[in-house]
Amino acid sequence: IQHLLETLVFWVVVIFLLWLGPGVLSAVGLTRDMVLPFVGSLILGYLLCYYLKVTLGLLAFWMTESIGAFNVFFLFQLLFEGTVMPLDLLPGWAQRMGEFLPFRYFYFLTMSMLQRKIDVATAYHELAVQFAWCVTAYLAMRIVYRLGVRQYSAVGG
Repeated sequence: IQHLLETLVFWVVVIFLLWLGPGVLSAVGLTRDMVLPFVGSLILGYLLCYYLKVTLGLLAFWMTESIGAFNVFFLFQLLFEGTVMPLDLLPGWAQRMGEFLPFRYFYFLTMSMLQRKIDVATAYHELAVQFAWCVTAYLAMRIVYRLGVRQYSAVGG
């Protein structure tokens, strides 16, 4: 039920931002040409995070305890998504590592657009990369689900 509430709140916020229109979004720091990549990044970031977490949850088809996998995922998420500290403050090797992981596309990209740290061309390029990660995560989720259903066997009556 918690996930349902989080999803509901997310979509209410997105719909509210779209309803407010570009004028209000520009008042918080977005230019007209950055509104579309910002909203797109907001939606794709949510979907990417969702697909990856569902894929982890589907590991329960093979594992009796999947909490360890979630803990490792959350450790990397906290380190590389930019919510604990900006990714710019990480050492150079960690920044390069974070560029090859999907976590920065959860929140960091969206916040970079909001703070005007990236230009419009870079925003669209990063949005394309975020979309590619989202498609990859969705396909991984579908594959793990299909393999898990084949693996599944019920015990009891």
